[in-house]
Amino acid sequence: MNNISVNQESVRVTAGSTYIIIDGLYISDIKKSVKAFERDVSIEEIQPIVFPYNELALGEFVADVELFDVSRIKKITYDKSLRAKKNVVSTDTGLLLFVNKPVFWDFIESFDYDTLVDSDESLINESFWQSLIKGFNITDFALIIPTISGSCTSSGGGGIYEIS
Repeated sequence: MNNISVNQESVRVTAGSTYIIIDGLYISDIKKSVKAFERDVSIEEIQPIVFPYNELALGEFVADVELFDVSRIKKITYDKSLRAKKNVVSTDTGLLLFVNKPVFWDFIESFDYDTLVDSDESLINESFWQSLIKGFNITDFALIIPTISGSCTSSGGGGIYEIS
């Protein structure tokens, strides 16, 4: 199991663990702004440094189940996002990564958005994804690939999303 959701399939997480939720595209911004020697910066401190104009670029979610139903990710308005705060994330691409907080820095060190989405055979470069998650627990990462539909309950591209 690759822990990838393409068509709203559930993904495995560890109940009680805190996950950083981020658009894969934004990881390169973090890598450019936070140098390797500054990696002792807390994830909470990244938001104003790297994303001063987007307070929703990084979301946090504490898993409450072992099998996360992706349909819990709902598109919401900006006004509603201001009231929700923690379980909210904005995205440009709709491609969301759930990264277990303790392994966040190790993961982003090797992550490259362009390489991930560069594939002629499938939606993502699956061999690159496999190389990224190798050596970690399967529940440390989940990849949610947006489904394109008219429903506002699917992760269909950019916008603001809340995890209920």
